[in-house]
Parts: sequence; C-alpha cells; structure tokens
Amino acid sequence: MGATRTNRLPPRKGARHLVALLHGWIGVFASLFIFLIAATGLALAFFGELFELQYGDIVMAKDGPPRHIAEIVEAAERGHPAGLEPQVVYMPDTRVEGMEAAMVYGRELAEGGHEGMMTMVDPSTATYQGAFDLHDAFAHEFNDFHFSLLMGDWAAAFIAVIGILMVLFVLTGLYLWWPRGGTRLRDKLTRVNTKGRLLPRMFNWHGLAGIWLGALTLLFAVTGVGLSKPDWLGGAVARIDEPAAWDARFGQDCGDTVTFRQAADRAMAAFPGREIASAHFARGEENKYVFTLRGAGDWNVRFGDAHAEVHARCAGEMWTTTLGDQKPSAIFGDLMLSLHGGHIFGWLAELSVIFTGLALMLLSASGVYVFFKRTLPARMVRRSKAERAAFATNLAEPAE
Repeated sequence: MGATRTNRLPPRKGARHLVALLHGWIGVFASLFIFLIAATGLALAFFGELFELQYGDIVMAKDGPPRHIAEIVEAAERGHPAGLEPQVVYMPDTRVEGMEAAMVYGRELAEGGHEGMMTMVDPSTATYQGAFDLHDAFAHEFNDFHFSLLMGDWAAAFIAVIGILMVLFVLTGLYLWWPRGGTRLRDKLTRVNTKGRLLPRMFNWHGLAGIWLGALTLLFAVTGVGLSKPDWLGGAVARIDEPAAWDARFGQDCGDTVTFRQAADRAMAAFPGREIASAHFARGEENKYVFTLRGAGDWNVRFGDAHAEVHARCAGEMWTTTLGDQKPSAIFGDLMLSLHGGHIFGWLAELSVIFTGLALMLLSASGVYVFFKRTLPARMVRRSKAERAAFATNLAEPAE
C-alpha cells in the first residue's frame, strides 16, 4: 500500500509552541483594551490634579488642622443653594489622592435637584467653596471608563476578564522568556538591545518590560478584578461586616435619635489618636453611621485601619474593629483600593502606577507588532517548508 497524499501540515509538538500561540492570539484580542485600561489608569495617577484642572480653587484648601467633621457637613448643608441631604463624607486625601478639600456627597433637596452632588468644604475653616455634579467631572469619567468602559455592569465583567487575561499573559510571558540553552538569567535580565533592526529590539524590550514589571502587573490585574467583580475572587475577598448578633441589633429601633455629631464623637473616642477619614450617614433602613479612622502606620493609608459603626436609633450602641482583628480575606478586601492605586508603596505610589501604565501600553503595542512580524511569519515559514517537503514526498511515492 502506498502513502496517502496530503497537503496538511503535521502539527508542531511541544508546550512552548502552544504557549506562544496562546500568548500571542489572546494578546492580539486583548491588546486594545489593555492599552485603554493602562492609559486611563495612567491618567488616574493624577486623579486629584484632574479635579483641580477642571474645578480650580473650590477643590483647594488652606493649611491648618481640620475642624470637626460635623462642622464640615453643616457648612455643606448651609452653603449649598439647593439644600443638601448628605450621604457620604470624604476627608482630604482619601477617596481622591491629593485632594485638599473635604468632599460631602449627597442629594440636592430642591425639586428636580441632582442626585450626585459633590460639595467642597475647606476642612481647616469649615467654609463652603462650591459644588459640582459628580457625573460631570472628567476624572470621574476616567475612573468609570477604567473600570467599566462607561457601559455598565456587563462591561465591568468584561474588564475583569481582561484582568484575568493579564495574569495569564504574565505567566505565559515568563515561561516563554525564561533563559534556555545555557543563557544566564542575570545576562538576560540586563541585556538591552539598542542596535540593529527594529524587530529584534522590539522583541527584547517587550520581554524586559514584561519581566521587570511583571509583579506590579499581577498586583494591578488581580486588584482590578477585585474592584470590578469582587465575587469573582471567591473567598479571597470579603467585606468588613459586623457579627450576626450586631447585625440584628442594628435592625432594632429604640426610639432614640443619635445625631451625626454624637456618632462622630463616639467613633473618635473609641480610637484616640486617630482622625476620621470617611463617614457614611444612616439612611432609610440603615440604622447606623459608618466611620473609617486612620492613624500613623496604618496599612490602609487612604481610609485607615479602624472601623466604627454607631447605631442611629439606639443611643450607646456601637461596634468597632480594626484590620488586625479581621480575617485575611477581609483585610485584602479593605486594602483593595490602596493596593490597586499603589499607595502601599508610599512616596513611590505615583511612580509605580506611571511606570506600570507606560509599560502596559508598550507591551500592548509591541506584543501585537512582534506577533505579526515574528511569531506568525515564522509559523507560516515552518508550515510552507513542511508542505513543500510533504508534497515532494508524495510525488516520489506512487499512489495506491
């Protein structure tokens, strides 16, 4: 029986070949989105500056110790022309890094008023400085685009998928880059190709950028998934929640009325030496004020490690905790924003975000270039050679 003629290419064997194709094709699909996410993340490294650029002096403040948080809220309520029902208070340098003014978020009381007004108060003088609709803020739009492409929950899920793919890129890229054939790891880590044709240089830069910033890329990818879709990380992420017994107690109504000032005083008395970083008001069926408090040496540099929930309808009822008392999943969940913004790196926070953002933009562009100029043509050449060889064999052997 003679050989059966065929023009089909026998598949190339080996895990490295399969990993290269996986790394390349998925990269081609995701590169544009990674580029956009990286670009908006880079812009968000200047979150506070974007607010300042758009709104000027109303987001600035005088130097000096902050006044009582209740005075800040009262200034917002008095100063806003349409009246204000406060919902959340962010003290300076919390939700928006570098923001000097305190932000009191709430709903306008006037008929037809805005639902999402952000009023700005100088914390050192408790002076109302102005307000804007949060949805009109460029920085807020950048933030929404970064996490959901401005397209709602389904897009947030898509962004989370891209985050998972980024983890896959780092791992497959490490496998493909790892030295072989006697090459020393130190040499490959430090060898920068600056001469010759563009393609070899681009391939070299792509590998070095991916390896040197791989750990930061993993950090931002995983925490990005956690912020977009925390439930996707399963038991690795949890909220700080009061025990079931306290949950039932917060559902009770004792007929008392605890003011915001009283609640804030109780929270601060529970954690001497700390200052309130954020406050959520009791609203509707939520019979509690929720405070975060920060101090020197806290892990959560934005909102602090201390947490207090004060009953709004039962005087004297308060539940408190700190991150050190929580399980690891709750600690990870509470630190998610600080981790994703790089704030755990202190003064290097902004640089870590900038360098990683630039690197991801470079990796996206160079990866597509290398794949279509190097990986795919090389595969086609191998296929062409194999087909020619198979064709010659078929000609030399008579058919059955």
